[in-house]
Amino acid sequence: MGLNSDEFPQPPQIAKKSAIKLTSENLMEREEKRIMKAAMVTGAKKMVMVDVEKPVADGKKVIIKPTCVGICGSDIHLWEVGMLPQYTNMIMGHEHAGVVVDPGSRTDLKVGDRVTQLPLWGPCGECVDCMEGRRHLCKNRVLPTGTYAVSPGSYAEYFTSVPSLVRKIPEGMSDAEAAMIEPASTPYSALKDTGIKKGDKVFCSDVTFGATVNPIVYECGIPVFIDSEYETWNMDPVALEKAFEKYPQAK
Repeated sequence: MGLNSDEFPQPPQIAKKSAIKLTSENLMEREEKRIMKAAMVTGAKKMVMVDVEKPVADGKKVIIKPTCVGICGSDIHLWEVGMLPQYTNMIMGHEHAGVVVDPGSRTDLKVGDRVTQLPLWGPCGECVDCMEGRRHLCKNRVLPTGTYAVSPGSYAEYFTSVPSLVRKIPEGMSDAEAAMIEPASTPYSALKDTGIKKGDKVFCSDVTFGATVNPIVYECGIPVFIDSEYETWNMDPVALEKAFEKYPQAK
């Protein structure tokens, strides 16, 4: 069931807008006041650097300091809109890698561990359904990180995550590669569902990047790029129709 605007809690409060150059002195002052820098969407096509409160350890949520953050196509769309109640005073960022600052309830994590996070409608991990293994039936699902005002993302010095959604980064994987796990896994999952085989042609938008193309190549499919509409990023209907005429068996 969807939420209407009246049901959204208050977004992070802005301490002040600031363009002050950080020095060792004001860094110490900021630490004492528990404030941090964040890039916040405050309206349509308006993003400003602001001071907001730092996450506070609560023994449950994991606090992460981002080291690499991607810009998703949805981030651009939300920045363009920026005017709906759930999309103002929003800190975006959901494709990321970082280091653990506070492990919360995760006993297998320690400060300094390199991690990424799944920005999903996350199960709470505490209700009866979650505790009995029916996490897909959780009625207290947490809003995805960085996609709603009340669920701040990683366009900030720190962000928090539901413990169950944090994943350790394997040795040998760079932060930039880890930040691509979410955008790569989404199309990969969709492609697995299509059942593509070696030699199958798969249509891709011409604004598609490695997150889509790499899974196609990995599964031995052949990407065929289709012109996209400038405003929507959707495949151009005329171009797509011509492509299907040429490759009727394409996915």
